[in-house]
Amino acid sequence: MRLSCFFLKHFLSAALIICFSVASAQDAKSYYDQGEKFLENKDFDAAIKSYTTAISKNAAYAEAFIGRGFAYVQTNQKILAIQDYTKAISLNGSNAEIYISRGDLYLEDDQDDLALKDFTKAIQLDPGNAGAYASRGDYYSKKTQFDLSIQDFTKAIQLDAAYYYGYSRRGDVYIDQIKLDLAIKDYTKAISLEPENSDAYISRGHAYYLNDSYESALEDFTNSIKLNADNADAYVRRGDVYVADNQFDLALKDFTKAISLDANHARAYSSLANLYLDKYEYDLCIQNFTKAISLDPSDNVHYHNRGLAYNQLGKYELSIQDFTTCLEIEKKISNNYADKDAEYGKSFINIISPLVRMQRFADAKSYYDQYKQLGLTSHLETEDYKFYISFLAAVTEINKGMFTEAKVSLEKAIAEYGTELKDATKRSLVDILYLGGYVLEKMDLNEDAKIVYEQSLAIDNLQPDLEDALKRLEKKQTATRSLDNTPPEITLINPTPTRGFEIVADNIKTQIIGRAKDDAGIKSIKINNTVVEKIEEDGLFIVSLVLKSGSNSLVISATDKQDNTASKTFVINGSATASNAAPAPEQSMISPGQTPKYYAILIAEKDYADEGIPDLQNPIRDAKELKAILESKYTFNTTDIDTLYNKSREEIMQAIVQRCNTLTENDNLLIFYAGHGIGEKDKFGDVDGYWIPTSAKKGLNASYISSDDINKAVKRSNAKHILIIADACFSGAFTRALPADASKLVAKQYAVPSRKVMASGNIEPVPDNSKLLFFLKQSLNDNKEKYLTAKDLFDGMYKKIINNTDNLPQYAAIKNVGDEGGEFIFIKK
Repeated sequence: MRLSCFFLKHFLSAALIICFSVASAQDAKSYYDQGEKFLENKDFDAAIKSYTTAISKNAAYAEAFIGRGFAYVQTNQKILAIQDYTKAISLNGSNAEIYISRGDLYLEDDQDDLALKDFTKAIQLDPGNAGAYASRGDYYSKKTQFDLSIQDFTKAIQLDAAYYYGYSRRGDVYIDQIKLDLAIKDYTKAISLEPENSDAYISRGHAYYLNDSYESALEDFTNSIKLNADNADAYVRRGDVYVADNQFDLALKDFTKAISLDANHARAYSSLANLYLDKYEYDLCIQNFTKAISLDPSDNVHYHNRGLAYNQLGKYELSIQDFTTCLEIEKKISNNYADKDAEYGKSFINIISPLVRMQRFADAKSYYDQYKQLGLTSHLETEDYKFYISFLAAVTEINKGMFTEAKVSLEKAIAEYGTELKDATKRSLVDILYLGGYVLEKMDLNEDAKIVYEQSLAIDNLQPDLEDALKRLEKKQTATRSLDNTPPEITLINPTPTRGFEIVADNIKTQIIGRAKDDAGIKSIKINNTVVEKIEEDGLFIVSLVLKSGSNSLVISATDKQDNTASKTFVINGSATASNAAPAPEQSMISPGQTPKYYAILIAEKDYADEGIPDLQNPIRDAKELKAILESKYTFNTTDIDTLYNKSREEIMQAIVQRCNTLTENDNLLIFYAGHGIGEKDKFGDVDGYWIPTSAKKGLNASYISSDDINKAVKRSNAKHILIIADACFSGAFTRALPADASKLVAKQYAVPSRKVMASGNIEPVPDNSKLLFFLKQSLNDNKEKYLTAKDLFDGMYKKIINNTDNLPQYAAIKNVGDEGGEFIFIKK
């Protein structure tokens, strides 16, 4: 009986257990189904609770672990998701999809080896699974094994010809390989498969953007926005296209819209910062890069570009800090710069500029040495940037105290730099000039150092270290002057002295041009005890004297700022009939083997970024018409004419300095400017003239081009003649008030250096529809003479201009740059 009771008891218990297990399984299934519904409705927290209840009722419920793992992924709980997928695999190890899901999480978590194992296992379990190959393709892409990545994505597409992700991701890898045509082809296929997918248009638009197909890129980004108006990334991408196309206002609107949609979009702030960098608004640039860094502190590009902005502002220590951080991030993500195809080399090169400006030459050399040792590459290896190798050679030589050798290397760098604008290294020319001034200063060539420093400052006026250097030089020169006891040197430039100082004047009224030089500076000059009113910075003086018939004694005395005086006597034979005599036959100005070379810089500023400065209608048209005349009728080769249309202050000044520094004593330069101009009185009551470039901000003089900037740019040039034709308000402020009694002989006029300005008005406004330009083009077109002096050109237009306008055109020498009374000569073909 006991046995029966015992048996019955255990039988009943077992039956109850079986019934309970079935009930639990049924409950687990219902909770699982409930979780699936929550998942479908994207209520992930509720889904996790339901799946968890299902698992509590059935601990071997693999599908519930998979569902909960997916919900954990959606709520960014990746570690818990990996744990659930691992449990599911232990319960059902033949499910390839679970390996793919876990592998994707491993890949995101940088557990790349574990990811590769899972993807390979998935392929073994299901060789026909396109997703498994695609995920392994993602792995190879991350490891920059692009060929293997392409193979896997291609396999995925072969398994599923309608596999959108396969085409889209293979396109991404083609982008990495700079195979843009193949990328565009894949993205186009992806769009055909999912025409409502806004991301597909973004991807193809990016490929078009990289291919400089801005119109197509713009169309794709706009289509993406139409499909999804809340996609911040599409606005950022379209804004980048607008920036590349110089449509800054539209770009600003797009970046601002992106930020309004996603205030944590780091790339939107970064793109906005780059926009301000292009517009030279460095404070706003840095502000936005700083925001981008706060949102994404692991992005090396943010630090790199903020470092560029700090460098432009002259905040060199902060620039070095940012480049150093950038390099540390790059070292980490590239496994000690093992990825030679990445652009890490740029950071090693760009940190050199602020280091040089801080005079940390050993550190600058060290970074360049590391760059070479690691086998990195950048723009430095291209033909256009070989000048920087010479610059770096100078850095090495300076570090060794070899200043003479460094001077030679820097002169070579200037020659190699050439005359083309180089957007990637806008700072480079400024740095070369700075370092040239530094070397000259170390060699005690202080006057030359000052000129080179000033040229650098003329290009970029945000260089506090250069302002300090110029103050330092002034103190040195003041100290030198206090010790000076040497009288000035006096030379006579025109008329040209002959042996025995006997000079034959061309006519009774003669222009006397001379120069007095002294390290202490010239205090005063007298000619026959009459004080010379106008003396230029370099001691040049020009006066007109009425000579008597026969012998004329000319006593020139000069006193320096230490009151040392020198005196020199010249004898001029004046002829009573000289002024009435017929002019001598016109001579050829060309010496054997020395054909004059002609260059031109044509600057036309029409479309202004600042809404407070009205756009103009005619400057670019006028510049193009003038260019056509110079090319077709005069000895200007097309390749020797630089056209700068709607360029920034920095670009204009860089082009002028570049060209001026390459010219020789057989070269002639015409600089043409058409655009807005303005004049303002300085503290002495003199009017300073300014050209206003398209990048200018109204009322901010630092964004204008001053007459002083132009003077500094041309002062060091070895050119024979420089003529500036300025069709702008207040351009007369560029000139000095000196007589212009020119010789009638072309050869003599060409032989003497000149630096002249022809301006459409004096210190006054001029209209957009310029009469100077109208008659200039007409006169050059109609000219029949082989040799036409700029003075004769101007004289022929003068009455026509004043009879047709209220302006008073000007033609005179540029002040303080060494005009010696010669003339720019236009030579007809």
